[in-house]
Amino acid sequence: MHIEPPHASLQQLHQLGLITAQELDEANAERDVAGHERLHPPEDPVDMPELAQDADLVSTLSWLLLTDLLPKNDFEKRVATLPPEQQALAADAVRHYNRREVDELYQHDLLNQFQRDAAHAAVPGDRIFYSPWIVMRWLVVNDVLPTPQFEALEERVRAHGSVAAREIMEAARLRHGHDVIPYKRPPAWKGALIVLAMIMVMSVIYGAVTGFKGA
Repeated sequence: MHIEPPHASLQQLHQLGLITAQELDEANAERDVAGHERLHPPEDPVDMPELAQDADLVSTLSWLLLTDLLPKNDFEKRVATLPPEQQALAADAVRHYNRREVDELYQHDLLNQFQRDAAHAAVPGDRIFYSPWIVMRWLVVNDVLPTPQFEALEERVRAHGSVAAREIMEAARLRHGHDVIPYKRPPAWKGALIVLAMIMVMSVIYGAVTGFKGA
């Protein structure tokens, strides 16, 4: 099995308390696998981004978030307990990661270059965007992408967008700047089933009550 040389930034992140010993071991194991596959390409390669040997601390921490080697839901809690210097480093890494999620919108033709650059400049360092549709919601709520532009984009995607683009827009739907997805009325057949179920429940209750009185 191929063994990659030690990675300075990974080691330093561990020393700074930003990753655990187990996460360090898992990251090194992932690097070893990537190095082995680089030398012996598999028939069905996995699309996993590689960590450059000379990657700095911010890029390395962002890579850990991107590959889920660093649990996103626990990361924010962990960072809150660290000194300000580590918190600042973590914020830079989160921005770096969030910009990659913005790039996902750009690749799906949901942002133009100007909008992408504006989003890159605006992304927060204290909130991790778990998916592209969350990025889209955040952009509209924070007026980085004004609501009229979002609605025009929604119309274009509905008519000409890819399946992935339509799914992102569907999940990110906003109206009038509110961070909510509007309620959709269920189909008529679902409504009929609900009414029928309510009638059956009431019938059972009524039968039980009348039977009790008769007894």
